[in-house]
Amino acid sequence: MADDLYLDPAAVTPLVERFRTLRQTLQNAQPGVVGHCGAVQRACGEFSGAVADGAEKYQIGWRAALDLTATSAGVVAGNINVEVIDVTRLDQDLADGFSLSPESGS
Repeated sequence: MADDLYLDPAAVTPLVERFRTLRQTLQNAQPGVVGHCGAVQRACGEFSGAVADGAEKYQIGWRAALDLTATSAGVVAGNINVEVIDVTRLDQDLADGFSLSPESGS
């Protein structure tokens, strides 16, 4: 189509890199959350059992949030300056979703 608008490739590259970097930063933050939860429990000493449930929920929630936002940043990076987004493929890629259960590992 003659009226299609595209960004100049020189303008696209920094945007794509910004979202790729954001994705990597969010992925790299996940182990930190686990470490902080462990540190809180260790700091509680004999009372660690009193905070264990809350610390685990905190950890699961933050891991899920970081995973979801990292995935979103990757999707944005992959679709900057793209005329058509294959929503069917995107839906299939994300069909597994995420779980807030401790056994899920995500």
